[in-house]
Amino acid sequence: MMILMLVAGVLFTFVLGTFVSWFVLSLICAFVPIVILAFLPLMPETPRYWISQNQPYKALKSLQWLRGAETEDQVRPELEDVSENLKLFN
Repeated sequence: MMILMLVAGVLFTFVLGTFVSWFVLSLICAFVPIVILAFLPLMPETPRYWISQNQPYKALKSLQWLRGAETEDQVRPELEDVSENLKLFN
C-alpha cells in the first residue's frame, strides 16, 4: 500500500507540474504535510505507550478510541495482548 501511495504521489506531481509553475506546485504539495502536522496533536497516544508508562486505564481508553469500540470489554483482550507483547520484548 505504501508503494502505491508513493507512486500515486509522484504521478500527481508530474501531471500537475505540467500545468502549473514550480512555485504553485510546491505550495500544493506542501498542503498535505501541513494538514497532517496541524491535526497530529489531536491523535491520542498509542496503547503501547500508555502501558509502558504504567497507565493501563489511559491505554484502554486510547485503544477504545482507535478501534471505535463502544465498551471497554470489546478491546480488553487486545489490550492484554499488547501488554503481554510489551513484557516479552522489553
